[in-house]
Amino acid sequence: MLLAIKNLPLGSANSQPLFYKLRNLSTGTYYWSVQAVDTSFKGGAFAVESSFVIE
Repeated sequence: MLLAIKNLPLGSANSQPLFYKLRNLSTGTYYWSVQAVDTSFKGGAFAVESSFVIE
C-alpha cells in the first residue's frame, strides 16, 4: 500500500501538522519514510524505509 503525505517546511505560511492519525486502513503491509525539507523547499535524503502490518 502507498500513502503519500507531503508537508511544507515549518514556519511557512502553509505549515501543516507534524503528525497524522491514519484510520480505517485496509489489511496489508504499509511502508513509510520521512524527509526533511528546508525553508527553501529543498528536500534532503529520505530516512531508511520502515513498515507496519495491519491484520
